Amino acid sequence: GVPSKEMASAVGVPAFALNKYIAQAGKFKSSVLRSAVTKCVEAEEAVKTGRMNDVMSVEILIMSVFEEESVE
Repeated sequence: GVPSKEMASAVGVPAFALNKYIAQAGKFKSSVLRSAVTKCVEAEEAVKTGRMNDVMSVEILIMSVFEEESVE
């Protein structure tokens, strides 16, 4: 219920970009989006702790998100 201009200002992106993000996000189940964010955090932690290099971490992240989307 928050106006898009207000949300865009709070997030720090232009309103037109926020509207595109909202439209794209609407195509996914919220559970998939939550899981993807969690996996992003885990990938960042793996890189920052040296358990994985950045390229491999992103590749695994992308594959795991696509795999989850195709299963649901």
